[in-house]
Amino acid sequence: MGKLARYFWPKTALFFYIAEERIEIAFGFFEKGSVDMVMRKSFSAQEKEKFFDWYREIRQTYPKLYAVSMIETLNQGALPGCQIHSFEKYGVDEALSRHLCIDDCWTAHVSLLETKWFEERFKAVELDLLYSPFVLLYRHIRRDLDDVPGIYILHQNGMLYMMVLTQDRLWYAHTAAVPFGGAENPVEAGIDVDEVDDLAFDLDLLDEDESVDALTGSEGLDELEPETSEEKESDNLELLEYNLNLYEEVKETISRYYRDDRYDKSFVQKAMLYDVDGKVTDFVRYVEDELFMKAAQVSFDPVTVMAELAAKEVG
Repeated sequence: MGKLARYFWPKTALFFYIAEERIEIAFGFFEKGSVDMVMRKSFSAQEKEKFFDWYREIRQTYPKLYAVSMIETLNQGALPGCQIHSFEKYGVDEALSRHLCIDDCWTAHVSLLETKWFEERFKAVELDLLYSPFVLLYRHIRRDLDDVPGIYILHQNGMLYMMVLTQDRLWYAHTAAVPFGGAENPVEAGIDVDEVDDLAFDLDLLDEDESVDALTGSEGLDELEPETSEEKESDNLELLEYNLNLYEEVKETISRYYRDDRYDKSFVQKAMLYDVDGKVTDFVRYVEDELFMKAAQVSFDPVTVMAELAAKEVG
């Protein structure tokens, strides 16, 4: 009877990704080749255990649950072509990466170590599908690609995933991190990844009693005061600096592509930025004024694209 009931239970999907200090989540039902999204939730990154508890409750209610996510890391990329020798040509260790040929055209790859780290980080979730940002970006834009080479950028949580593409070819790809508010990129600063994970997700680093005491004193009350005009101005300056750094990173990526003799060359004529978290404000103006090329910026929802791909793969 148990197996019979399970057979008739609906197929469901849980999607999640990390957005700065939050875990963004969506839940839906597979129906007629698509996913009917019925719920979206957001947990603080420090509430990871609450997310796990919610996931277990959903899985108990809907045993045919597929867990889907997107992996963020600098240690991934995209290579022209699908030939094994491409790994050696472009300096990627094929034995230490997971890789997938896309449309018989290009190869997405991610570090095995980073994949294992991500799976360990969310080990309470039985992951079924883990997508590269490069794959999500490509699947989202491929119908709009033409014979005019452009650089297409997915911006998420201070990370840039960049691809130079035409409708039938990947020419170049690069990942980069843009610091915000003077913060260093953990990879470049030499910080151990596990330390970063602990700082972001482990409430045990802060004793509960100490946190309560801190809010009962005058210093805690000061922290609750409204933001001053000086603080707002500082935030605006940080955001302006962030946007400028992002533009400079894109410009340097284009220059790096032109200088790298391993890649065939095609003149980049436009720049398209797909923004997940809404921090980018001046990208179009910078590109059009400084690089004299067409530019556009649109919002990007990883959940929507993951749902489209999962619907096809799950069937």
